[in-house]
Amino acid sequence: MKYLATAAQASVAVLYPVCRWLSGRDRAPFDVMNAALRPDHVVGGKTDALLASLRVGRDIGLLDRSGGTRTTDQEADWALHEQARSQRDEWYANPARFRILARRALLAKAVDDIAAGETPSDVAVGLAWLLAQDPVRPLARGYGDGPEKQQPENLLNSQNMRPYITGPDQWRPFLRWAAALGCAEYSQVGNRRLILPDPTAALAEELPLIPRAGVSARAFYAAVTQELPVLDGGRISDFMREKRGEFADSRGDAMVGPAFSLALRRLQGRGVIDLHREADAAYRVNGVLHGQRWTFDRVTRRSENGDV
Repeated sequence: MKYLATAAQASVAVLYPVCRWLSGRDRAPFDVMNAALRPDHVVGGKTDALLASLRVGRDIGLLDRSGGTRTTDQEADWALHEQARSQRDEWYANPARFRILARRALLAKAVDDIAAGETPSDVAVGLAWLLAQDPVRPLARGYGDGPEKQQPENLLNSQNMRPYITGPDQWRPFLRWAAALGCAEYSQVGNRRLILPDPTAALAEELPLIPRAGVSARAFYAAVTQELPVLDGGRISDFMREKRGEFADSRGDAMVGPAFSLALRRLQGRGVIDLHREADAAYRVNGVLHGQRWTFDRVTRRSENGDV
């Protein structure tokens, strides 16, 4: 499903109250849900954002829709998918936990699509592309703004991404998804409004279980890219690179590119994890950041009191 082309107004911000409201009901008609979530005296106007979010939510497996193929979304009854309902206590009162649920669902659907020989969502492929960029050279938030080489329009054209993100009408909602899912941050330098490819938030939320003795860098890398397949080495990232053909990749021949490296180093700087060098290079992971190569062999996680 091309979310950016067919459901551009969909967002995590809309899906969250929808899922909260549906979690207390077995099934509800669209009109009843719309009246409850968008009362005329408060919101009014068109239902485009709600309908778009419902369609995406259904596609990624958060929502169920009843009715046949001839039933419109406005005529259908809607319900929270059982898997999301079973995890209700984890996300109901916490928007940050809900974004984890939404991100996992969106990425899992994309991985399943790839496995089935189908094209994954444009948002998923776009996230992998964004996280292959170098955060040292953040992208302009405006589609045609910024230094010539860093204009999103030029990058998307030169790197064969137009099948997934075409024009400013898709670029803007894509940035909304990227920030909402913890894969990018908004920034501003002077009058320049920028988007920074930075998966630190997503990585912090998906850190694997690390025993006290630590885990090898390769095992850590495999676990992280399994949970976040838009990172370098993940299934969606590999798909994105296969479809783009020849292009300038800021990762080069390293396993971990600049955006992934930045997130790892930020978590180390915050005292969340430690990245160790050891004599045995059998499990080494190499990366690149600020144009410099770096490596780590083992990962440990700090306890709440700061001790490893």
